[in-house]
Amino acid sequence: MSAGAGSVPGIPDAPDGQADGTNSRRGRIAMFGTGAMGKSLATFAYDTADTLQRTPQYGGALGTYNGDPGDRPYAITGDASLRRDDALSRDHLFARIDSGQATAQWGEFRARTGGDTNAIGGFDQLVDGAKLELGGATRRASLFVARNDVGYDRRVFAPTGLANGVVLRPSIVVGSEVVLLATIDARTGAVIAQTPLTRGVDYSIEYATGQLHFIDVPLPLDEAFNPRQIVITYEFDAPGNSAKTIGGRAEAALGRSHAIKIGAGYVNDTTGAGNVSLATQDISGAIRGGSWQIVHATSSGSLLSTSPDAPLFGTGGSALHGQLTRAVGPDRLTLLYDRTDTGYNDPFGGLSTPGLLNERFTYAHKYAGGSGEIALDFGHQANTGIGLAASTQTTASLRTRRAITKRFTLNAALERRIATSSASGPALGNLQGNPLPAGFVPAPGSVAAYQPSPSQSSTQASAGFDWRATGALDVSVNRLQTLGGQNDVQPTQTDAQITYDLGKGGRAYLRERWSAAPVQSFAAATQSLTAATGGTHATELGFARRLGNATSFDTSYLIDHGASGDDMYATMGVREKLSFGRTRGDAFFQHATAVGQNAGGFDLYGLSLTYADPANKFRASGSSQLRTGNGGGVSITLAAAGSLSPDFSVFASVNDARAAGSHQSDERVGLAWRPSRSDVGVTLLQYQRSDGNTGLTSTQSGVLSLEQVLRVRSRTEIVGRYAYKIDGDSYYAAHSSLAGLRLDQKIGSRLDVGAEARRAMVNGIDGAKATALAVEAGMRIGDNTRIGVGWNTRATADPSLSATPTRRGAYVTVTSVVDRLFGWGRR
Repeated sequence: MSAGAGSVPGIPDAPDGQADGTNSRRGRIAMFGTGAMGKSLATFAYDTADTLQRTPQYGGALGTYNGDPGDRPYAITGDASLRRDDALSRDHLFARIDSGQATAQWGEFRARTGGDTNAIGGFDQLVDGAKLELGGATRRASLFVARNDVGYDRRVFAPTGLANGVVLRPSIVVGSEVVLLATIDARTGAVIAQTPLTRGVDYSIEYATGQLHFIDVPLPLDEAFNPRQIVITYEFDAPGNSAKTIGGRAEAALGRSHAIKIGAGYVNDTTGAGNVSLATQDISGAIRGGSWQIVHATSSGSLLSTSPDAPLFGTGGSALHGQLTRAVGPDRLTLLYDRTDTGYNDPFGGLSTPGLLNERFTYAHKYAGGSGEIALDFGHQANTGIGLAASTQTTASLRTRRAITKRFTLNAALERRIATSSASGPALGNLQGNPLPAGFVPAPGSVAAYQPSPSQSSTQASAGFDWRATGALDVSVNRLQTLGGQNDVQPTQTDAQITYDLGKGGRAYLRERWSAAPVQSFAAATQSLTAATGGTHATELGFARRLGNATSFDTSYLIDHGASGDDMYATMGVREKLSFGRTRGDAFFQHATAVGQNAGGFDLYGLSLTYADPANKFRASGSSQLRTGNGGGVSITLAAAGSLSPDFSVFASVNDARAAGSHQSDERVGLAWRPSRSDVGVTLLQYQRSDGNTGLTSTQSGVLSLEQVLRVRSRTEIVGRYAYKIDGDSYYAAHSSLAGLRLDQKIGSRLDVGAEARRAMVNGIDGAKATALAVEAGMRIGDNTRIGVGWNTRATADPSLSATPTRRGAYVTVTSVVDRLFGWGRR
């Protein structure tokens, strides 16, 4: 427990009434407790002046590697993981009781209403309120109610290959973001996969400014030429735009072996003038040789505060997902069903394709002896969305693969495709959505002019071979030929590939594709983000490596040419892993050329390296991206932390980004000296500089500071500080300086006294020199309590010279460490 009155130092220059602000701390009481209460574990925190939340609005550094922007003044850099307290809340109180299989909490927590796979969406947000959880071996239930002064936002965009350049709303709630990398089938438009990205590994984010930085930069296409999208959901501080949320989830396992799992979730959120209700029901189970799953979701309403570049959503609808996989002896069976209404809207979850029905049935049978297999594949897609009623596509294929010798394998297939559309339906118009991925151009005529004929069909045959020429070289060729019908449904094409086995280094491959016409995804009829089209000729050179038992790594060069006479786009890229002793990393290159309206080419270079010395506990990392041409820019990120020797340690971070019309830099370097054979003192030398036009103040600041702690005797300690401002900002001009000296002296076993003097010298302003003096006396009562009384004559700024002087006056503090209070806690 801590109590104080008077001008206790807080965050300088904060608005009146701001939590932890100087003007709000005329009086304060704070308490924290945790421990056993009977058979329960209880934790609580209460602070009259603090809202107990992580907020990036005031104070602290905004560097990429700083997990908590409120950690001042010398946060350990080089670690981008999110650091959290045990007790966080957006008001003054946090409380939690864990008793057996039940948990009750008031404070900040993550609320979820979807299942583990979250196949078609669900609520997954960081909220503050009340939560009740009941758990058991086979049953679990949760109920939550929250009210927060936040807004919800969602961004969907194609990756450009640059590390920087993504700007979200400012004042993002710390830890609220969810970032997904979605892959979309280039032919059907269905979402193939959605991979969550990890903060500090795949990306970093500055919560105060909304700057998103990719550490592992995602490329626009995957190795199968499928386009990618980035999906980001997050919360931002929006005073006056209160979000009222109520929801919960229940789960149960049934059967003797708990093989069947059922679950249901519901959430209703009202934010401003928008209201969304989302309900999910899921059931899954394990069967002999396989598993099955059914997920259903319904939505109603919409939020009004999402970004304008979010996908086109409706105000209500449903989605259904079903899947069955089973293997019995030589037979394998797969069933897949996905249907999403046009109006289905989940602003809190992943990516979906509203207006698309996707059905697939696959049956495969292995030949006796394992020398090949035969498979029957049936697929059906339907667009139920805007403008094109009764638009369908049906595909049936029979495929076989047979090993003639140990080195030579033949494969063949017969395929029938039928596409139908309402010829009377109006044209779609130009759907405004996300920009297309780099390397793609709109199909001839564009989406706005897309008007298929009432019926199209084709019958095609494919034949090919796979020849293992040597122990390391493999050659494969496949030809898809139209036997009858129209090429518009599925163009004739030829694929060829040469693969070379590099042993432990992985494999290298060269792929070629010749197509009679570009391929446009079927879902382009309703969703602009899936309207991408490939070219008629593609060349890919790549490498694939195995990094572990369950992990592989693919990199490739890709050249993809457009088919239109007016538009042409070509891209080529590669990413390669690097390893030099204790230094590891990767490098990538991407080249793009474009001809046509609003088209522009670029070159993209990237390098990322990490050095680790476990013996001295030292780590350093760095990455850089340079893009020339269209959308040119450069970004550099460096970080280091650890011991250089038994006596010296270093920590540093550099974050620079420049693009057309914007620049930002945040550089911090510190060197600490502490004798390993004595404890007489510590020296800290630090340089920090910030500059740019994308931050909160858009000013330039550079400070060089030195701190020295010296223990003269066992009871006497002296602390000296000196800071010199190299670059000016809106508070102090360049060449301003600050000097400070503090003396602490223990008297006996109970008393201590201290005094601190500061002298600020502001360059270029007559009479702007200021001197501050603070004195304090303290007395210990028992072993755990200290009472302090002090006086500020006129406090000066902090050593970083980034804030104005604080108030003066008397203050009283009481600090106590309690092992047991009213039955709480144990020694």
